[in-house]
This record gives sequence, C-alpha cells and structure tokens, in this order.
Amino acid sequence: MPHCGVEFPPGPEAVESGAHCPSCQQPSAIEPAWWDEAVHLAHAVVDLGHPDFYRQNEHLGVYNPFADVGLSVPCASLPSERLPMQSPLRLRVGPGAPPCLRCGNPLIVRVLTQGRQTTECPQCGDREAFALPLSLVGRVPAIRALIGFAPDTAAAQGRIEPWWLLMEACFHAAPAGAGAA
Repeated sequence: MPHCGVEFPPGPEAVESGAHCPSCQQPSAIEPAWWDEAVHLAHAVVDLGHPDFYRQNEHLGVYNPFADVGLSVPCASLPSERLPMQSPLRLRVGPGAPPCLRCGNPLIVRVLTQGRQTTECPQCGDREAFALPLSLVGRVPAIRALIGFAPDTAAAQGRIEPWWLLMEACFHAAPAGAGAA
C-alpha cells in the first residue's frame, strides 16, 4: 500500500474499514474507485476469457486481450502492459473455484441473499459462511460472492489468493480468483 511500499493482501473488509500495513502499521483504505476499477477489469477477464461456452468471443480474434486466459494461461495478471490501472490493487483473474482449506478439493459456493454465501467441500464436507461487505452489496451486480480467507490462514497454506470473487459473465457464471496485494 502507499505508505512504506510493502505490498500486502488486505481482506475484503478493508473496503469499508481500511487495513493496517503489517510492516509500518499505517492505516490504508481501499478507495471505492480503486475497487470499482479492479472489479470491472476482473469482470472483463471473466467475460472475455475461457470457458466461452457460447463462442461469443471468437469474432474478436486477436483483439481479445484475454483470449488465452483459461486455455494456454491459467489467469490474467492486472495491471498489465496492455491494461494499466490507476488502482494499487493487483489481481490475478481466471476460471476456477477456491480450493478447500482442509483437502484442496474445489469448493461449491452457494449464493444466498443480501451478500451472504456459503462454501461446502464435496470431498470432506468442510463448510464456511462469508458475506460481502455491506457497501459492496449491489454495487457491482456481476459479483455473486466474495470469499475472503483470513490472511494468516491463507499464508499458512501458501495461498497467493486470499480473496476469491465469483462473478457472473455475460452468458454464463464463471468464478474468478482475485488477490489484492
């Protein structure tokens, strides 16, 4: 974040209440405009990447900056040379589901109402509940769920992606992992 130059993954709650840098302890807030820019670019990756079930993106050809996401590369890193961002948030966006913290199997995400969601592992049965920060509910209609693992839990498991966004694409639902650094 901006104070000391140390990158760290703030939790989803930082959108409403800010986060403290683990190095300098200075508070850092995620500006709503930073969040909006990052999420809209993540949505573009979801819409234009694979799987493209209805072949809606084929006509874009070489003009599609995310044509290889989900095919020859697992994710898009944002910002990039092709897509700069004003936001200091750094994202990795691609198809997939968050893995179970216990066994690593892909989780099933159930979206409830008012920004609430649950995850369940079909392998070991582990369950968790999550909620979007209230300021984000309805802000970006494509967001169906935000799964935020505690930074210490994520780090202990070697997770690079402490957040996972489940987004709805234009013609199908496709999850996208998003990590903020």
